[in-house]
Amino acid sequence: MKIVFTVLLLISTIVSYAQDKKTEPKKGSYKVSTTVKSVRSLLKEKKYSNANDEINKAFNEHESARSSAQLYSFQTYALQNLILDENRKMYLNQKPDTSKYFSYIYSLYTSALRCDSIDQLPNEKGKVDIKYRDSNRSKLLQFRKNLSKAGTYFYQKNEYQNAYRFEDLYLSTKDSPIFTDSKGNYTLSDETDSVEHSSLAVFLAYACGNNDGVIKYIPVALNDTSRLAQLLEVGSKAYCSVGDTISSNNLLYKGLQDFPTTEYFYLTLVKYFNDRGEYNNALNIIDSVLVYMPDNRNALFLKAKEHEYLSEYEKALETLDNLVSINNNDAEAYSQIGSINLMLAHKAYDNFNLKVTDRGYSKGRQFINSFYKNSKTAFESCRKYAEDNPELWLSGLRECYYKLNMGKELKLLEKF
Repeated sequence: MKIVFTVLLLISTIVSYAQDKKTEPKKGSYKVSTTVKSVRSLLKEKKYSNANDEINKAFNEHESARSSAQLYSFQTYALQNLILDENRKMYLNQKPDTSKYFSYIYSLYTSALRCDSIDQLPNEKGKVDIKYRDSNRSKLLQFRKNLSKAGTYFYQKNEYQNAYRFEDLYLSTKDSPIFTDSKGNYTLSDETDSVEHSSLAVFLAYACGNNDGVIKYIPVALNDTSRLAQLLEVGSKAYCSVGDTISSNNLLYKGLQDFPTTEYFYLTLVKYFNDRGEYNNALNIIDSVLVYMPDNRNALFLKAKEHEYLSEYEKALETLDNLVSINNNDAEAYSQIGSINLMLAHKAYDNFNLKVTDRGYSKGRQFINSFYKNSKTAFESCRKYAEDNPELWLSGLRECYYKLNMGKELKLLEKF
């Protein structure tokens, strides 16, 4: 009897479980038509924000919803009305939310473009039946100018990433199929501001560290001649950051050609060649700059350094002498003259192997000392104009005094 009761209880449990399973919703049982019906009702009641939220919820939770052109079409209608509501507040001066206003426009564009991409897909019979393009095009054109103004608005608020987002959307949609009507007519043919907006997009992308954004729009932006120098600089930095040295250097050479006196272009190229030990190429860059500004201090100093790298010490000293003749209080130039002469004194001493009794010993010592004397004179001039910066002259001057047996002068240096 106990066994029979147990069996009956087990059967009852199984039946009950089966009935419960029947009442559970099956996975994947979501229907787009359910959201369509709900949203249609909300739109009819002019509850546009609720309708937009309902659609976004469906998009977030169901793949089939994200494949529905009809839902995207409903969303563009809801967003259009949300935009108009904010527009109305602006007109009536009722504390409009400008950021929200532009955000709605951004969402309108992305929703309409998504709708159009789905709308262009062939149906199960292989036929393409575009239903929503004309309506969505009309909505987008209604706020096209506002979309272009959004970039400027957020730029002025120093929200560079947000500003770039709008500029990118404005520029990237110029050639969108949605702006071509059924007769093949392009409806944005009157827009001639691509250069202006590309230029702004480049600077915005650069401001928020978006190198890809800079590279995306730099080719068109370079037609902006009013800001060409800055664009070439920004573009070269972006290409360099992503490892495209060829493109970076091409822009630097363009900058050097058009703006030969702008330090950024020639200094960056000189550093590039110096880092690779290509000192002749660096020297050629500097010489091309000196054609336009022969007395430029920085260019002359760099030229001396290149000659020094090439072991052309006489040319280096000649250039530095020219530099101090132009500006006789250039402490750094005097320091460099002193350092080169000190180095030449070391080289001469290393090659000097005569004994005191050998003929030519005295002349050889005089030759070495001539470098120390030249070095001493240069370091003393450096000290005169930069006494508060002993790193430029103290060590070298101490060695010169020591080698030239100038004990009194050497002792005076002890306070430093």
